[in-house]
Amino acid sequence: DDQVHLVDVLVREQNNLTDVLRRALAVGDRDLVARLVALLGSLWTITGDQPRIFAICDAASELLSGWDVPDGLHRHAQEAAGVLMIHLSWMPGVELGGLRALLLQGRPPTGTWGLIAHTVYVADEPADTAARLVRVAAEQATPAQTAALLLWAAIVAENSGDVDGARRHSAEALAAGSLPPYLRASLHAELSQLAMALGDHHDAARHAATAWPLLAQVHSHTDAYSLQVATALAPLLDGDADRAEQLLAQFGPPDGENPQMGARMVWQTAHAELALARGDVDEALRRYDANVDTVLELETPAGINPWLVLSASAALVARARYGTSVPDQRADELRDLVLGSGGTPPDGALWFTDLPLNGVMLVALSAWALRFGREGEHDDAARLLAIAHCWAYNRSIPVLAWDPLVRLADARVPGLLDQRVDELAGRPGPDLLPSAVETVARLRRAWLTSS
Repeated sequence: DDQVHLVDVLVREQNNLTDVLRRALAVGDRDLVARLVALLGSLWTITGDQPRIFAICDAASELLSGWDVPDGLHRHAQEAAGVLMIHLSWMPGVELGGLRALLLQGRPPTGTWGLIAHTVYVADEPADTAARLVRVAAEQATPAQTAALLLWAAIVAENSGDVDGARRHSAEALAAGSLPPYLRASLHAELSQLAMALGDHHDAARHAATAWPLLAQVHSHTDAYSLQVATALAPLLDGDADRAEQLLAQFGPPDGENPQMGARMVWQTAHAELALARGDVDEALRRYDANVDTVLELETPAGINPWLVLSASAALVARARYGTSVPDQRADELRDLVLGSGGTPPDGALWFTDLPLNGVMLVALSAWALRFGREGEHDDAARLLAIAHCWAYNRSIPVLAWDPLVRLADARVPGLLDQRVDELAGRPGPDLLPSAVETVARLRRAWLTSS
């Protein structure tokens, strides 16, 4: 009930607390590490500072794995394990066994993080993870804990391409009762993203407008700003570039000397889309390329990097849709960047466990193949586009919209994309993973050979 006040206090102290956590990790103080990982992990989730969580994930996981937890500390250990597992789990092939063992010690978890992680990674009935979360949510005594579990049910459903299920779980969570600001905001943000996946930018803007003031209350400034700027896209997508420009001028660029990556990207993206609406293709491509350059300057390009995935994919699709050069050396560079921006996936897997994020990469690679690739690659491109569509790929960046991609495919292989979509309709998202892996591998080999 006092979330706003508590977050205010913790934000003021977070640097001191982070120093304490670093020292506790250095000396192997598992008790203190567990307490601080649970506390700071919760804070940084609320404020949108996930990079700070990932910075301590490996060291904390290594220290806590194998811990024989003393009596009285099980709740702290379970909450810490939950924080770490939830944040590590979207990367395929990560070993979570040591953290899972913490959830099996002591009584079953009652804290939110431990409860979510136990339901997702320990419980196995029913087999569907989202259904398990819904069942456990119904057993909770407080609206907040019910809603937290339903939010994760929505996220799990979305990650497997089940947009309808994700919307249903989000709506049920909002109806659970009085919720703290972060939960209400997160549910409206989720509904906003899901609306974009369905092409309903008006509903997306409505939910974004509800979410961002709540996020601002709990210091989630980057996420609040990103959703605020997203509301300017609705008039732009309606053809009212003047109104969109007015709103962007009203919001202004992201604050601070070093604004977070998400804020920078959404600002550049909005202006790139505005430039396209004005017919200034060169300026739009420049801004999309600037997003890629910003990520490469501020982040290590090796390994899994979702910012690089989104920025490089959007820049590549923009060139496929609007560029004039064929061949296009920059498009080739972006294609190779997209292929490498998720690191090297394990055998039989793509880059992420999040299917909509994988879908963004499939869309980008398909767009390159359709615009710049050889005739023999067009069928594979249509297949990947159809899979991305079934996975409800992330469409928060307008240049990734579905209908223009259909037109791009129909220009090369008329009617084939619709045929592929019909063939895959109704199949569970995870069932399409082997086909996607095989197709990406085939295209990768062709591109490596040609280059």
